Amino acid sequence: MAFGFEFRDAAGNETLTIDEAMPRVIDEQRLAWGFSGTIWVPGFDDQYGMFYVSPELRIATPSAGQEWWQAQTVRPSVPATPFPTLNWNNATKAMSIAPATLPDGWPVQPPRFYWLVFLGLNARFEV
Repeated sequence: MAFGFEFRDAAGNETLTIDEAMPRVIDEQRLAWGFSGTIWVPGFDDQYGMFYVSPELRIATPSAGQEWWQAQTVRPSVPATPFPTLNWNNATKAMSIAPATLPDGWPVQPPRFYWLVFLGLNARFEV
């Protein structure tokens, strides 16, 4: 039994096929917001995968006498949080990380932690 995905454009033309190469998590790191340094991920190859960074989400629960919607802290008018600068070296399997800098007067506190997730495929794919 084989599994896979086919991606097609509006005209129905196939643009990407992934057969038996389902994405998998190779490594994930939970890093403090101000982390600066290098991490090594020997099992990751940028020819066969990708990485992404995501802020750590905090789930707020309502206080006594407060409705659920009042406990939420998402504010659509607040600008997106800047992320650290990431540089991957595929030869050494190392990623250097420089912390993000927030502009003066930034309206919100950045998250305390973020996740750096490395995904891989069983075979190289091309778009």
